[in-house]
Amino acid sequence: MILHRIEVLNYKCLRYVDRELRPFHILVGANASGKSTFLDVLVLLQDLLRDGLQAAVAKRARSVRELLWKMASDSFEVAVVFHLPDPVRKRLKEPYSHVRYEIRVGTDRAGVLSL
Repeated sequence: MILHRIEVLNYKCLRYVDRELRPFHILVGANASGKSTFLDVLVLLQDLLRDGLQAAVAKRARSVRELLWKMASDSFEVAVVFHLPDPVRKRLKEPYSHVRYEIRVGTDRAGVLSL
């Protein structure tokens, strides 16, 4: 699968980002503009899948609240869209060309971390 798009809402310094990716992409910006945070979104997803929610959050902060844009929300959201290669698409019953994966990380009313 080929990563096609990344969307991020309320994660660290990223209020909202919706970026389509091309085969060659360059991140340019001033210091503290969010370049590393944008890349961390991919590492966060990897950590979530490999190590679980608690470990992924603990690797970055003491609480999920510290990962929120201006601590103004109770959750952040990440979505990635992958382009399916032709061999995979041909095996599907429906003619899908992309797959979208979305997560929301936050706390519930009791303050418990949830995915």
